[in-house]
Amino acid sequence: MDTTAEIDALMASHDDAPDAAAQRLAILINEAISPEQLPRLGWLINHVLGETLEDWLTADDLQSRMLARPVDLPLAALRNAAVAAFMAGKPISALVWERRMSLVGVTAAQAAQIVHAGIISHAVKQGDVNDTAVALLGVVSAVENWNQHSPADALIASSLNNIVSTLIEQDDASIEIENVRDAIEHGAEVCRTLWLRAGSWLQQERADYLCALANARLSRYAKALEAAHRGLSIIDAHGPEDIDRAFLLLEAGRARFELGQDALGAEHIAEATRLSRTWNDASLAEWFDKRAATLPRPC
Repeated sequence: MDTTAEIDALMASHDDAPDAAAQRLAILINEAISPEQLPRLGWLINHVLGETLEDWLTADDLQSRMLARPVDLPLAALRNAAVAAFMAGKPISALVWERRMSLVGVTAAQAAQIVHAGIISHAVKQGDVNDTAVALLGVVSAVENWNQHSPADALIASSLNNIVSTLIEQDDASIEIENVRDAIEHGAEVCRTLWLRAGSWLQQERADYLCALANARLSRYAKALEAAHRGLSIIDAHGPEDIDRAFLLLEAGRARFELGQDALGAEHIAEATRLSRTWNDASLAEWFDKRAATLPRPC
């Protein structure tokens, strides 16, 4: 198996066997990894060793060893190293990696926000949810004033998607906290803005899906419906993409039900369910059924 295929396999299996994935990652960093694969491998190191196994010191060590090679390092690889160093309690090393980022296509201010967003993304399930929201709002406040496309856009958008998705899953009491509500709302909006500048049509319609989820969690169902239909329109223009269509239809149906439009809601859900029954991926179909079980009307 070549290194690209092995990274693909680890991306698919790491959550099921994190200890085995960690052992393989420690070996894989010594092999011939193309610069294009360094960001994915670096993300796996942070997610598996740091976030899952809570061993940020080893994650930092692997990042440093992997990137100690005479090649032009991608921005995302440098970001991963900066995050690992910060989480390992090595702030000077983190600042050095961040400085290197500012020399490869982004400003110093953009590099800082890329790293901040990456740190929050890996730490979002830790600590106080209000503190997490405040930290996210700091990134959002800085980023929403950027008016021109830069390589920072896609990196921050990816982190925002992960952070907002996790905040949406918080309990109802947490969702009532003002900072949490603001972070979900503005985090989803800025994520979409960044993907509209820097993303493919798939990333753009998935940003609309995030906005639909965010607004539904905040009980803003008219906005949730609007976002779901934006995403469906993008698929209509570029598709097919039946998996994403099914999940967008599910959220459109949820919003219709909450707005008292039961007949239209039932139509959306029926079409979404029909699409889901054509999938061969059992775990994906199970996730769809779990989402459908949260609908406010039985179908």
